[in-house]
Amino acid sequence: MVAFERATVGLFFWCSANAALVENPCRIVSTSRFNVEETTDRIANSAHERGFEVRERTDHAALAKRGGFRLRPTQSLMLDGVRGADPLRLVVWQARSGPTMVSLDGIRAEEVENLGPELPELLSALSGVAREGTPA
Repeated sequence: MVAFERATVGLFFWCSANAALVENPCRIVSTSRFNVEETTDRIANSAHERGFEVRERTDHAALAKRGGFRLRPTQSLMLDGVRGADPLRLVVWQARSGPTMVSLDGIRAEEVENLGPELPELLSALSGVAREGTPA
């Protein structure tokens, strides 16, 4: 029963993130040449190096599988440390056509500039992390 509840919560979060992305397509931060797991690892490491706290990492595809559902690879990170902002949610997901996408949820594109220098710097670094050549 616990697995079903976690899968339900995970699916709800994933659907909410995707609904928000449809409402504001500016939230796509980057595409990645790496798979979802590696891209999420790279983003978490880069955020940590820049002083952000990774509050939560969720593998939505694994939660869905435990509940008997199928979902393309999808993970989310909740980061804390941006002055004046609620925790930042990044969703890393595999698009139907194959590439790995990195989406920002919870902040509208026009709000990014009002949050101080940390967020634009992080987003710029994250898009570079997702596209880098060889893993370190």
